[in-house]
Parts: sequence; structure tokens; C-alpha cells
Amino acid sequence: MQTSTASHLPIDAANTLMSYDWLSLTIWKTYAEIEKYLAVLGLVEGLEHSGHGSQGFHQLYVGTAAFSLSAEPVNGGEFCSLQFPGQACAHVGVDRMRELVTLLVNDRVRFRASRFDVTLDTQQFEVAAVAAARAAGQVQCAAKKFYPFEEWDGDELVGHTLYFGSRKSQKMLRVYLKTDGDSFGSEPFTRLEMEYKGKQAEMQFLQLMAFDLADWLTIAAASLRGFLDISADWWRDWLGAIPCWSIKIRRPVQTLKRALTFLREQVAPTFAAVMMALTDGDVDLMHAEFRKYLSEGAKRMRPRHRRLVKLPPEPDFMTYAWFPIG
Repeated sequence: MQTSTASHLPIDAANTLMSYDWLSLTIWKTYAEIEKYLAVLGLVEGLEHSGHGSQGFHQLYVGTAAFSLSAEPVNGGEFCSLQFPGQACAHVGVDRMRELVTLLVNDRVRFRASRFDVTLDTQQFEVAAVAAARAAGQVQCAAKKFYPFEEWDGDELVGHTLYFGSRKSQKMLRVYLKTDGDSFGSEPFTRLEMEYKGKQAEMQFLQLMAFDLADWLTIAAASLRGFLDISADWWRDWLGAIPCWSIKIRRPVQTLKRALTFLREQVAPTFAAVMMALTDGDVDLMHAEFRKYLSEGAKRMRPRHRRLVKLPPEPDFMTYAWFPIG
């Protein structure tokens, strides 16, 4: 997938190619109901059962260009998990993915991206320039974690990768030397790959799907600059007038309803198992242990716990997001 190289783009579009290189998409439909949506993507033909399941699912199907679909969740539920690695993203393309999203919206089918990788390929600068800028204190990054990696074949540098951020976080950037791919033929180039997860993946995916294709390069570059910016002439020459654009998710306020759900689904099974192990299933002893834990817990409550006591059982639940530009 390549974006438009229209002259009005503030980034060096003539020397920059953008693509999405990984997508994990959950669709709330059973395997028996999802063929209609796979047909839009051109992925029905060749889809075969793997003979086993996948993590969290009883069934795993594999198809064209390394595409895979997991169905029948172990914990119940009527949804499928679709995995599009780079090959599958290129095979499906942009138009068919946008057609899928339109169809899902029109059919009022719930869907969510849980991982979304966006890449910018350029020959404007090398990976070493980014590493040198960081060493010189010219890099401003939203993540604190940084890890460089070099691979040498004798005296020849054959691999150079910089990692900004943690794999556990919702945003991480990889800057690396790429010597294969269609972006610039047989010529090596620098790839900047933003990996989004969780809510960030969901909102970044919806954002791109909502905008015209001609705007994708600008949006991707602005989101990159919102995560990492470099005060160097070569960086400014590449990005031009691109603003800093970031999606920030405000954590929902803790509510009594959410606390009860967490207690029932996450804490209760483990707590019950521990109590049974300590008391050999004696109900009276379990009640005594339970009262002891409640008493100790009440003594160690913090202000955030005390606030729950004053809240109604089901206050309004809202998640906020905003897009600062500038």
C-alpha cells in the first residue's frame, strides 16, 4: 500500500512511503457468520483449518499470505480474532480493508483493532543519524525505554535497529535498516515502524479508516512526531510542517461497578482457592479467615479506596480522548 505523493503534503512525500504492516482485528461474529466479511477481503478461498487451536481459542484457520483466524473462544463468547501480518496487509490492501470497515459499521457489527503497526519508509536519513541525535540529546520521546541493536558481518553493518518504548506499552517505535522490500527496489532504506496496542491501536486504526487516503501519510507522520521528535535540520527537512499529533486516552474513573466486576471475575476465584487450601474446605474456618482479611484490608485502605464507599453503584462511565496538535 502506498499513499498519494501529492505536492501539498508537508512531508517529503516523494521520498517517503507509508503502509500498515500488522493488524490484529477482533470481530464479534461467530465463524459460521463471518464468511460474508472475509469475502470482502478476498480471504475465503484457501482458508483451511490448522488441525489445532490457538491461544485462547479452540479453532485456528490459516489462509492466504499468512492470514489467520481464531474462532470459538475458550472462555465463551461469539467473536473471532483475525491476524494480518505484513504479507496479509499487502494482499488485502487499503480499499478492501476500508470496504470491510464500512460493511461492519453498516451492519452494526462490533469490531476492534488490538494491534496496528504503521510504517514510514524513507531514504532521507540513516538509522545511525537517529542514534547520533539521541546521543547528542536531540531526541524528545514519550517513552523512556531505549534499546539499540547492531548486527555485523565482519566489518559490514548488516542490521541496525533502535527500539523506543516497551513491548508491554501501547506505543512503541522501531527504527531499523531494511534491505529487502518493495519500497525502494533493491536499495536499502530506513523504516520507522510505530506499533500500537490496546486503545491506541483501536483509535489509530479508526482514525486512518475515517480519513481520505491522501491524508494518511500526513496523519501517520504527525502521530510519529507526537511520539518521537528530533531537533535536527535533517529531521525538519524530512517532516516539513508536520505537527505533533497524539491520541491520549484518559483512564476511566474507578467506579463501584468496575470494582465489583474486578473482584468477582479476577480476585474471587483465586481467593476462594487459597481459602480452601488453608482450611481444607472447612466453612467455619473460611469465614474466620475471610473476616480477618476484611479487617486487615480496611486498615490499609487508601484515599482511592475510600472514595469508592461514597460513590453510587453505577455512576456514569466515560472514556475520554483528545487530539492535541501543535
